[in-house]
Amino acid sequence: MAGATAKARKARNAGRKAGRVRAYGSTTTVRPKSVKGGKAQKRIRLIAARNEFESFQLRIQAKRKLKRVRVSLAGPLKGPHGAQIDEDDVTLYRAATYQVKASAGKPRSSRQGAQGLWPDALIPEIDPYYHEDRAAFPMLIKRGGSRLVWGDVFVDRGLPPGTYKGAVKVGSARGLVGRVPIKVIVIDHTMPSTSSLRSAFLNTPPGYVPCRAHWAVDWCYQEADRNWRLAYLYTRAALENRVTIPNLVPGGFDQPPDPAKFREYVLPLIDGDDAGGIAGTAPPRLRGARLTSVVAMWQSIVAGNGCLAEWRRLANNHGFADRFISYVCDEPTLQSQPEYWNDWADCRDNSALARQRFPESKTLVTAWIQNARQAEREKLVAVERDIDLIAPLVNYLANRPGNPQAGNQRPAYNDFLGSSPRKEMWAYTACPQFSCDEFQAPYFDGWPAYAITSRPRSRGRWAGSPTTTASTASSTTTSRWRCGPRGRTSTAGAATATARCSTPAPRRASAARPRSAASTTSRSSRCASSASGTGARTTSSCAPPREAARTARTRSRPPCATPSAAATARCTPPRSRSAR
Repeated sequence: MAGATAKARKARNAGRKAGRVRAYGSTTTVRPKSVKGGKAQKRIRLIAARNEFESFQLRIQAKRKLKRVRVSLAGPLKGPHGAQIDEDDVTLYRAATYQVKASAGKPRSSRQGAQGLWPDALIPEIDPYYHEDRAAFPMLIKRGGSRLVWGDVFVDRGLPPGTYKGAVKVGSARGLVGRVPIKVIVIDHTMPSTSSLRSAFLNTPPGYVPCRAHWAVDWCYQEADRNWRLAYLYTRAALENRVTIPNLVPGGFDQPPDPAKFREYVLPLIDGDDAGGIAGTAPPRLRGARLTSVVAMWQSIVAGNGCLAEWRRLANNHGFADRFISYVCDEPTLQSQPEYWNDWADCRDNSALARQRFPESKTLVTAWIQNARQAEREKLVAVERDIDLIAPLVNYLANRPGNPQAGNQRPAYNDFLGSSPRKEMWAYTACPQFSCDEFQAPYFDGWPAYAITSRPRSRGRWAGSPTTTASTASSTTTSRWRCGPRGRTSTAGAATATARCSTPAPRRASAARPRSAASTTSRSSRCASSASGTGARTTSSCAPPREAARTARTRSRPPCATPSAAATARCTPPRSRSAR
């Protein structure tokens, strides 16, 4: 009998001897052979408000070959007075890797990066949209290797404050590899489902990117329901992260939306009344989340098919005209470039058309104020007349010494912002923050960026530095971000940035949910965003979504293949130029 007991004990310990499990916070960059930005822990400790996502990472290292590795919650997290965080509210993902390899045409983004494998796409065990098994587990870990697991914990808005405890189990064919205690402290505060900081994370372009990623076809026609379902899923996934994809209509930028399909797939996301069932999905977890902006690109503005007029009719009929933005031009130059639609004369002409065809909408230009004023002196544009929303790169809000716009440039926007209550200043990040051409130079060190190989501290989950300023005519919001490293992009592609932000909880901010993988592993590698806000100084959680599909870098610009709001840029400091 004693022999049998010893044999059973040895079998139970076989898994623990064969591997090790350690926990990390969501702000830590964990690679297969290295860790930066955090220390290994034997337990998971999170602080969350109600209606908030908080995240953790597990690194599973194999001392011996581990087969059939599975990660699961040991049960619901038990809290005060019988309350609990259900297993359905904890989503576990296997983190797939991306190979950064210069010889394969995938170089590191800057000198702060490195060759090798980097964690990237998150594949859920059970996805939160259809509640289907996505086969994240089991997985194989070779001897001496490691795998990363990401966990999202959603705290329902109805839970009482208090401490919730449970455990995460890591099992294998050898037995239990580890059991990691998890403690979630829920504070007495409820986060709103919709961010108080507006954002625009554009799908560039919706005409072909999602369908190319999912079905290997070159165009997403509006006539096909499956294309609308795909656009809905990506946009809803972003809203789960409090991020707005403002151009979710499939097809070309110059095509007006089909009214019936718009009401079915898009309007619930604009109104915030998506109760589930659309495209066969389960109800959203962030109930009431709605888009903070809707954007029409300049192709819609100049099209002679009534595209912008149709948008105006829909916006006025359904009450979102105050959130509508006419994106009139992107990173304009002082030199005429008619083939690119991005010189200051284009801004002026497109703005005039937008004011004529949709006067309630705000006109957006991605530019810095000094360049806009120079264009005004050359009589190419009238800044206060032609621009309602100006969005500079973060470089040009506080550039490095010895460069144009060095130091704090926020006061330079005061006259513009004070000229009308309609005026806003947003900011965005793009590849100038890490070199658009993988140019190795000290200038690119430390900027906020989303390249896979960016430093953890630089890769905060929004397009901003630890202190980011966004302004309107009435006030200035300074948001301090303490965010995670999960908003990564391909080193081969354009910039990305989004805001996953909300009214602050009365506590120090903690890292929040990244992006959850939807029914695909394709990821948001080539989009970008701007963000703005009003109100008092805030502390928030933030993160960009994972679910937008890739875009292609192109030299030519067909009518519907345009860059995003914070466009792909090719630059060396101080001037960026959008990829065409």
